[in-house]
Amino acid sequence: MGKFAPGGRLTTRRTTWQGLQFDHGLQFVRPTSDIFKAICEEWLVAGALAPWEQGAVVRYDAASGTVTPRTQWQQQQQQQGAASDAGFLDVLAPGPLYVGCPSSDAITSHIAAASGATVRNDVKVAKAAYDPSTQQWLLEGAVRAPARTLADLKQQPPVTPWNLGVYDGLVLADKMAGCSGTPGYVELSGTTAGQKMQQAMSEVGSTPLLALLMAYQPQELPLEQQAAAAAAGEGGQQQQQLVKQVLDLPFDAAAVTNSPEISWICVDSSKPGRARADGIQSVVALATTEFAATLVQRNPDGSLPPQTPELLAKLVPPMFGALQRALAPLLPCGKLQEPGFVQVHRWGAAFPAKPFGSPCLKADTARLAACGDFCMGGGIENAVLSGQAAAEAMCEMLAGADSRL
Repeated sequence: MGKFAPGGRLTTRRTTWQGLQFDHGLQFVRPTSDIFKAICEEWLVAGALAPWEQGAVVRYDAASGTVTPRTQWQQQQQQQGAASDAGFLDVLAPGPLYVGCPSSDAITSHIAAASGATVRNDVKVAKAAYDPSTQQWLLEGAVRAPARTLADLKQQPPVTPWNLGVYDGLVLADKMAGCSGTPGYVELSGTTAGQKMQQAMSEVGSTPLLALLMAYQPQELPLEQQAAAAAAGEGGQQQQQLVKQVLDLPFDAAAVTNSPEISWICVDSSKPGRARADGIQSVVALATTEFAATLVQRNPDGSLPPQTPELLAKLVPPMFGALQRALAPLLPCGKLQEPGFVQVHRWGAAFPAKPFGSPCLKADTARLAACGDFCMGGGIENAVLSGQAAAEAMCEMLAGADSRL
């Protein structure tokens, strides 16, 4: 679940500066199971997903600067007869790659629209009580009203008991719902099974990740080059030929090897459906889990401090420096130019540390289920299949199926 919209890591970061967008979470979709392949086909037909051409992704050796196209790497692995590390989330492994189009959150928008469900982005559930006599859930929480000033915030009406309604079933779709002290925690009562489920969710643990988001405005060519380019250009190509991209990389995206700090680099603006008329390049770089662990500070109790602008600003220099070191073999003088925009996003729960290994959790006696990538492991495929399993389990519970936790 995202902060203000469904999707979590499928949400898209948008900025007021130049109207940028970044896929700061989900980088690509690589379906492996038949079930998920069929789901992706439906997304493709709906236009929420687009193929990512084979040549877009490479294997990049940060020590030598060697760039190996994905298809070439696959051929090498086949010839050697032994597979090696397939890069970030196995992006180099065989199979088609897709991206959300024109952004990752297009996928969740399509799912919400196709389901016909009512999605409330203005609600934060704080408490959920199960009533065994009626076999229903009572929800309580805050409803965000538009607030433009501090005075508006102070005038928000107080929360009244069980103000969010009564429901026949409850699905917890984020691990944080079971982790006390986190923003997404939901206080459950009325069911021992629900409390046991939350305890199990809290013990999964998480591995953090950091995403560096940057943008570069194109540079104008020297006057003599502009004149030559204008003379040689035709029609609409002339304007593009009068500027050059600041970050000239031999790939659109790369699974990075031999870097202790950076695992993935992507020119986000090169993905399908993201081209900009002004030529601005947007770039996303992900830290390795090991490097992120050295930068992400935890409270004494193991929890993460609030993701404040001040905290994130302190993470920019080390992440920018790490990307510069990783790209040094490809850069003039080994240096990155200062971007027009730069920001870091902290994914405190990027990957589950100890996933359950089962599609979902369920408590039939309380009409309760839980789903997410914490069930079967990180990645969109596991998250989607877990959600599907929880939906099926809930349908069985509501239909009175005789099953047990």
